[in-house]
Amino acid sequence: MEIIVPELSDKQTRDLDRILRYALDADQMRRFNFEHRQRQIAAVNERLAPERYGPLGEQVLEVDADVFFAWDVMHNGCWGDKTFIREFVRDNDACRVKRPPRRIFNGF
Repeated sequence: MEIIVPELSDKQTRDLDRILRYALDADQMRRFNFEHRQRQIAAVNERLAPERYGPLGEQVLEVDADVFFAWDVMHNGCWGDKTFIREFVRDNDACRVKRPPRRIFNGF
C-alpha cells in the first residue's frame, strides 16, 4: 500500500492523520509507519552520501531498527543469511543504499 500526500496545510495534515489513524487497523498502521520511517532514512542517507567503504566494508542496506528487530524475532538469525539479505534488498528499494559509481579515472 502506498499513500501519496500532496503539500497540505497543518490543519489538513492533522485531519488526514486523524482519518488515517481511524481507517487503518494496527498492523496496517505499523507497516505504514515502518515504510514512512524507512523512506525518511533513505532520504537522509541519500543527502549524506556515505563513503564507499566504511570500517566494516561496503554499505549495502540502511534498515530501521524496529524493522531489523521485528524480522530478527520472526525469523531467528535471518540477517546472517545472504539469500535473505539479497531478497530483502530486492523487495525493499528504500532500504538500498545509493552507491557512488565504481568507475576510477587515472588521468590517462
